Amino acid sequence: MSGARPQTARRSPERRYDAIIVGAGYGGVTAAAVLADRGLKVLLIDKNARPGGKAMRAMRDGVGHDLWPIAGGPTQGSRFQDLARLLSLPASAIIEPDPAAEFIYLAPDGGRRSLVVPSRPTAGLREMIRLVSAFGIRPWQLGGAIAMNLISNGLPTPLLDRLDGVSMLTWMDRFRLPQPLRDWTMSLMNLFFVVPVDLLPASEAIRTLRDVAKGGAGRYHRGGYGAIAEEAARFVEAKGGCWLPDTHAHRILIREGRAAGVSTTRGEFEAPVVISNAGIQPTVLRLLEEGAISAEYVDRVRRLKPSWAFVGVRYDLDAPFFKVPMTVVFSPESGWDTARFARAERGEWPTNPLLFITVPSLYDPALGSRRRPQVALAGVLGSPDPSSPMNGAAMDKMEEMVARLWPSLAPHISRRQRFGAAQVSATTRDAVVPGQGGECVGLGQLIGQCGRSKPKPRAPLKGLYFVGCDSGGRGIGTTQAVDSGFNVAELVLRDRAGDVRGNHQKPSPLPSPRRGPARPPWRTGGEGQGEEI
Repeated sequence: MSGARPQTARRSPERRYDAIIVGAGYGGVTAAAVLADRGLKVLLIDKNARPGGKAMRAMRDGVGHDLWPIAGGPTQGSRFQDLARLLSLPASAIIEPDPAAEFIYLAPDGGRRSLVVPSRPTAGLREMIRLVSAFGIRPWQLGGAIAMNLISNGLPTPLLDRLDGVSMLTWMDRFRLPQPLRDWTMSLMNLFFVVPVDLLPASEAIRTLRDVAKGGAGRYHRGGYGAIAEEAARFVEAKGGCWLPDTHAHRILIREGRAAGVSTTRGEFEAPVVISNAGIQPTVLRLLEEGAISAEYVDRVRRLKPSWAFVGVRYDLDAPFFKVPMTVVFSPESGWDTARFARAERGEWPTNPLLFITVPSLYDPALGSRRRPQVALAGVLGSPDPSSPMNGAAMDKMEEMVARLWPSLAPHISRRQRFGAAQVSATTRDAVVPGQGGECVGLGQLIGQCGRSKPKPRAPLKGLYFVGCDSGGRGIGTTQAVDSGFNVAELVLRDRAGDVRGNHQKPSPLPSPRRGPARPPWRTGGEGQGEEI
């Protein structure tokens, strides 16, 4: 799991495979590893030199580092543990830091309050008491929070599914949470999903909060967050498959009405199964030739909305400064809905937006060096549009905030490097629609395109599948991607065995979002959840 580990000897690629995976993000490498483990000859390609997608790590001066701030959740009981077991990785490959994070609340009265938490879950009552103490909440103000917790945890799946069309903000506000707890929960939702809280389905948020309450959060991977993706690529090669880095996909080949392979910068490769981890919009709008699927489906794909971006700065520090591997700074201004985001887009920035900082060497000391003992990756919410002027303003505001909160940090900064939506898009998802490309997660987990309304993994072209955060999984960021990888791989295997009911060649279309007034979730029907797919 270290940057110095030698690569498996790479064989010359063959021209025919059982399955081709386009894109080596965590969804793609998981699907590739599962299929390779089940005996399929797999080709895994990516335009980058390393696998990992948005979680890809880089090397500088012989030391690995993340490209932008990242950590995972849940810590325990996640699909990442399933992936690590599949790859026969030691338990130490997954790091469960303690402490994992410090939450700093910048209160309206000017006070600065702090809560330090481990990555493993803690007892609910004890955690509630710590919240009361840390954020200045009065015990008698907790009735709504306790009620929300009990009701959310007790919802059976059918009732939870009806919350696909109810926003998390609407759900929260029914319980009249005390202001610091409301600010904290909104900020967590922005951090977990990188979407506006008034468009995040309560069903998605509640499921994730249940997972975090049960399994904790703040998970990291030895050698860097993307190190497990690199292990998965090596696993594919060890199983007789092929991993091709620095390989751009030009076009999905179609023969006799089905996917038949991929045309790339290294030539054409054939397979009866093509799994795209390039994103549903780049796949449909760039990799498929016009007329391959219906114009209606293409139009619906074009109108899908991405998540927001995280933009910021990598600070090289010449001395240890931070004490905790993750720092989250929030305030009454930092839980964003659509209105707050729109104001920031217009240049009306809050004084204290949501700030997220990770320090990889505090997870794994091997990620530091004598000259650079810490690299601090700091980010704030921004626009997924690679050309948006909002992101420059966001980075300016963030640097101003960092300097104000930690005035003694500046003398230790030996190098700073900004990253924005343009850099994210160039490294990961191709920008094929205006306003898209630099998103943090992928397809936004929004009402109308999430839960039961999420696009299905089977494309409307036989043999073509989508994997990753756009389809097939649930959870936070890379956890959702790995979940999708397992699910889509199993779907492909069932399809190959002929066990799937129905006609594969007539997949359901993407949902057309429905909008309407909010209704209580215990009434039948739900609202705004889109057509079932």
